[in-house]
Amino acid sequence: MENERSSLSTNNITTARCGMDCTECRFAVENDCPGCPYSQSPSERKMLFEDEECEVGICCCEKGYDHCGKCPDFPCDTLKAVSLDTETGDGGARLMRLKEIRDREYRIKRSRISFPLTGFCLGISLGIIIGCITGDVVLMTAAGIISGTGLGVMISVFKGDKRK
Repeated sequence: MENERSSLSTNNITTARCGMDCTECRFAVENDCPGCPYSQSPSERKMLFEDEECEVGICCCEKGYDHCGKCPDFPCDTLKAVSLDTETGDGGARLMRLKEIRDREYRIKRSRISFPLTGFCLGISLGIIIGCITGDVVLMTAAGIISGTGLGVMISVFKGDKRK
């Protein structure tokens, strides 16, 4: 839950599951909603909105995503219709915001994988080179893999701390 909040909060603005700034959401304003990233169950959302329902928020909640950008159907017809509605829509701004959030989360996830993988590959290369020089390719390759992967994991951990 804490990760959801941080991924959907930028510059002290909470982004709703649909990508809208929560301060602009009529459901949030009219119903004293804490923001849909913080309300999890459909019954909890129904209580907040009384008899009205936010179709996008309910769908996202029922599918178990903290925002629509994580859904494989993004951007779905429902989300496009809401965002591009001529009366209440935002001209697609929420779609762009969700794409930015999704892309940022993907880059962070990818970097957590790429550093150890890079270290692994570097370790193989260095192990083979040192093994050729010393005459024990198998032992040096194994040592290189272990040390390279360890170095990649350490870089990933330290870089991850700086992103927060």
